Amino acid sequence: MMHLRKQLQTKGAICEVLNIGEKRREAIADVTPVRSGLGFASAITRFARRGFHIHHLFNVESHKAIVLAAIAAALAHTFGTTYSIGFIGGARQKYLNSGHPVWTRVLRLPLRVAAFVICNNDSVRRVLAKLCSTRTPIHPIQSFFDGQISEIGALPKEIREFLQSRSPILSTVTAARLETDEPYHELKTLVRAMQTLSKTHKRIGSIVIGGGRERLEETYTRMIAEAALQDHFFLAFELPHQTCLAAIRSSDIFVRAYVKDGNSSSVREALALGIPTVAVTNPNHPESVIPFAPNDAEDLAHVLLDALGRLDELRERIGPGSAGETGSIAEETALLMNVKAD
Repeated sequence: MMHLRKQLQTKGAICEVLNIGEKRREAIADVTPVRSGLGFASAITRFARRGFHIHHLFNVESHKAIVLAAIAAALAHTFGTTYSIGFIGGARQKYLNSGHPVWTRVLRLPLRVAAFVICNNDSVRRVLAKLCSTRTPIHPIQSFFDGQISEIGALPKEIREFLQSRSPILSTVTAARLETDEPYHELKTLVRAMQTLSKTHKRIGSIVIGGGRERLEETYTRMIAEAALQDHFFLAFELPHQTCLAAIRSSDIFVRAYVKDGNSSSVREALALGIPTVAVTNPNHPESVIPFAPNDAEDLAHVLLDALGRLDELRERIGPGSAGETGSIAEETALLMNVKAD
């Protein structure tokens, strides 16, 4: 989003970013926090009345996101401004193509009001096409683009110290997704795999990025302690994007253990940084990803053991194009700059 805003501003657009995500209560430079549904409606009304185009980025893992999208679309229509959607994630989302008697109908409103929809790939486009108006253009544009890894930050002292004490190093991105009957499954899968790996790799370490410290620190700390792996994990939680890239680049293998993965930018970022990547089996991942069976700690351990035994070979295989198809931020910018002419 911040890269897109920068591009829009270079074209002369006035671009305001509303933060409706999990970190909306944190102070982020040049971003307007929205702390409630009423605050969201008020902000959309304010900008719609001023003639701003409303571009809404969301996924449909939560019914709340669908409600907010419907509110934004209805307010944009009411005040005579344009509305578009940046649809985040893959085709396997909770309320996408689910046939839910209520939320499918509500989702149709923003999709049919939108001047256009941007999604990650053609598989998502095909699902959205069933819900959109036939007049709504849907543009599959990969969310990852080369510029995402152009700025790499410095690692905090505590992460550097962890790196010096451990080898080999895994890095992983996690989140509190509850889409299976086993909450926090992606970290549980890695923890269980690490129990096996630590038997042969006594100094192995893993940097865990994301998840949200306030909600998950106690849960993750207890999970790791119960496995007696406290010395093998560093819980970094949320990091600035540049620091996240630095942490991934400092690792030997990047691991993506989500059960229901979509179109992961972090997988492509790791590959673009030259890091061998192990991720759950997913047809949307680049071919250079090393797959393992979803939610299967034994298979993950087996795959990681094999990968750790041939790191040099795997690094040599990663070259230009390994990150797969890249998107065009210029194309997204052009769509948004030209929306008024439609």
